[in-house]
Amino acid sequence: MKPVTLFTVAVAFCASTLFYHSGVEANDNPQDNPKLEKQTQKELRQNNKAKMKHDKKGMFTRASQLMGVNITNQKNNEVGEIEDLVLSTPSGDIRYAAVTYGGFLGIGDKMFAVPIEAFKIKHKGKDNELNVHLNVTEKQLEGETGFNQDNWPNFADKEFVSALDQRYKVNGKVRKEKKSDKDVADNKMSDHVIRLSQLMDHEIQNTQNQSVGEVSEIVLDTTHHKVRYFVVSFNDELGEKDKLYAVPFQAFMIKTDTPEKNEHKLFLNITKAQLQGTRGFTEDNWPDFTDAQFRKSLENQFLLDSDVKKRPKKELGT
Repeated sequence: MKPVTLFTVAVAFCASTLFYHSGVEANDNPQDNPKLEKQTQKELRQNNKAKMKHDKKGMFTRASQLMGVNITNQKNNEVGEIEDLVLSTPSGDIRYAAVTYGGFLGIGDKMFAVPIEAFKIKHKGKDNELNVHLNVTEKQLEGETGFNQDNWPNFADKEFVSALDQRYKVNGKVRKEKKSDKDVADNKMSDHVIRLSQLMDHEIQNTQNQSVGEVSEIVLDTTHHKVRYFVVSFNDELGEKDKLYAVPFQAFMIKTDTPEKNEHKLFLNITKAQLQGTRGFTEDNWPDFTDAQFRKSLENQFLLDSDVKKRPKKELGT
């Protein structure tokens, strides 16, 4: 009698164990467990919100780090590098990259314009290493002639721009800058594109045509394809010696002096009193541009109100 009882207990134990495990496996499926499904959906929503917040604030990098970086294709092979970037001066939108495909197609030092939307730019690792990806094939580049430093294409040519969009399979969007009545009237503000290499080390003047410093670096928002800040080395009369200052792009005026020679002047109205309290930094100790409070302090410091009309005319260089 006793052996039968032990056997019965053993069978019951195994059955209960199997039932328990099968129940766990079934409940691991969100469709079979409403509570788990609700929890999974909540986690997904939280992850999406975090991603949206991350995308909204953007990722920042220096122009000097992006220019010269290697480009990889869908097979993770190096196909070229970014030589320069082209932006629209009224808005600060980065529109194109000038790319060399020498190692990919064996076409020497010719450059090719690529819409910035065609790239996937990511920051990886502790050092925020740049990873630039571009899906491009030899067939895709058939018919491209390229250009050199002395013969850049006309980015105002609608046919040229449309052909680029189609070649790199990006959604062509209206690339027109809305100019104010004042800009239309006096035609002082450039409505042309400009290369970042033309702005690096560029002299900065005030509206009295006095030199106040120069552009040491340019900070880019690679998420939204924008120029956000000029990093400025001010003259000793204004800033601290050996200190750099981040100034929002919107605080500057870029004027084309002689369009046929593509020469530009860079203006910024700035006083020593205005710079007081501004956080300068050194080459070895850059600020965190993802810090919303830091960015807001720069906007306040340089009178970048949400409504530009509220800014004093003197500060707008008029």
